[in-house]
Amino acid sequence: MDGAVAWILMVSALTVLASCHKVCFIGSEYNPQAGIPPRWFLPYKDPCECTALRLGGVNIPASSYRQGAPHYLKELFLSEDSDKIQAYFKCSRTTAASGTTTASGA
Repeated sequence: MDGAVAWILMVSALTVLASCHKVCFIGSEYNPQAGIPPRWFLPYKDPCECTALRLGGVNIPASSYRQGAPHYLKELFLSEDSDKIQAYFKCSRTTAASGTTTASGA
């Protein structure tokens, strides 16, 4: 019984840790009729809050599921390393942890 309780506590702790991280998904949009070239974007208000960047939807129509002003990317950038993400978006370490900063542009 003690082993089962320890296992449940460990799984619960891992679940809490995993849920504390914000995974952001990069989308792409392309609309040749409107003259919009193919481009990658993050549909989040503050990319400095992201702890992982993963490929999301492709060929997303403009403004379909954006939660804030999109951040258009010059290149496709995927990472599971929050330090690399912070460096890419030039985030301030002290304010990025509190979620009160915005990216200076990538």
